[in-house]
Amino acid sequence: TDKEEQETLLSKELAKKRNCNCCRAKGCAVCCGFALIVFTLSVLVHLNWQAMCIGPLFHADDVDALRLRWAVDAEALRRAAASATPLLTERALPNAFGWMTNVATGSVYFEDMNFVQGFDRPGCWSLVEELFSRLLGRSEPKWKPPVAGESMGIQSYQTYAKEQFGREFPGEFMQKFYTGGRVPSWEDNEGHAWGIWKLHSMVSTSRAAGIDPITLTYPMEPRVAFDHRALAKMASDGFRYFGPMEIQYANNGFYGASVVERLLQSCRRSDLLGMLMTDSVFGAHLVYEKGTGRFHVDLSGMSAYQPIPGYAALGGKASFERDGSSLRTVMLEYQGKSYRNFTDPEVDRAYEQNNTRLGWRMAEGALIASLLSMTNLVMHVKDLHMEIAAAFQAVTVDAFSNQPKHPLRRLLD
Repeated sequence: TDKEEQETLLSKELAKKRNCNCCRAKGCAVCCGFALIVFTLSVLVHLNWQAMCIGPLFHADDVDALRLRWAVDAEALRRAAASATPLLTERALPNAFGWMTNVATGSVYFEDMNFVQGFDRPGCWSLVEELFSRLLGRSEPKWKPPVAGESMGIQSYQTYAKEQFGREFPGEFMQKFYTGGRVPSWEDNEGHAWGIWKLHSMVSTSRAAGIDPITLTYPMEPRVAFDHRALAKMASDGFRYFGPMEIQYANNGFYGASVVERLLQSCRRSDLLGMLMTDSVFGAHLVYEKGTGRFHVDLSGMSAYQPIPGYAALGGKASFERDGSSLRTVMLEYQGKSYRNFTDPEVDRAYEQNNTRLGWRMAEGALIASLLSMTNLVMHVKDLHMEIAAAFQAVTVDAFSNQPKHPLRRLLD
């Protein structure tokens, strides 16, 4: 009996040695499968790291590498002056709130809103989808052709809201803006619909918990100093599709600071507003006064908008004169005060040493913010996207619904 027990124990020990020590499976089948999965995932991660990862937290791109020495030195002084205050500088980043905000508002929705049929979507999941599609023999045209006889139906935004959501917009102007009643069958709307669903779910869940998501952006502290590198990091940490200096998709890279500073150097003055009105789209807001030969911009009407507590009000006026090939600011007006002297040592000292805009610099900053709002929100978002683009597409599709190959339709599409 003892001999039989010893033989049984010996047989068990030999079996253990033949089996895998980590999983006890004969032939190491589980371990081999697990190793293959890990290896495959490692290859996918290596090939798609930049597209997959949430980040990068720190960017190797150096904004200052392209900038002029005087501009870098001046910003270094402002950065040093802010180090003993609650102001955020590059050294204080990444900031958890800023990082999470970029993840929630950028990375989560960017792919849904920006990649449509015909364009490769970045990331590991898209690579897997493409692989399985090829294995299964599925293929679709890069761009689907329009369907003959299919129309969108032109209707006002107000009518669309009533039919689709059973509600009305509060503004009467919505009855005067037009869009299509449906999405054409040949257009890719899946990503957009998915993105809107995610946005709706997030907002409704937040509000159900008693929190309106927009109020999370209201707190004023901590503020970011006048630090370009900090601003670039604050705006891009947590966004996973490209870095601040990459020219990719709709991103032109954070080169504006160096471009503006070189233009200022060529003008040999610190008149930022005059330079912007000369060399940027802001010039679209200028009005020429023939009697005096001056140019004016008047956005004082924007002062009627109540600012969020802690933020400066919009609005302001400015006048400019020709100075060679550019415009020079000769008058600023903001909140009832006029400024004609732009070499005030106290104002310059507050800007350089305390990261504070006073006097004419405050008026200039408020007017630039107003010009940004008017140009981007009104001219771009309202005029172009909301008022023109939707109606333009609906009219084009309906007018040529029976002639999808008409050359004029192809041009307008």
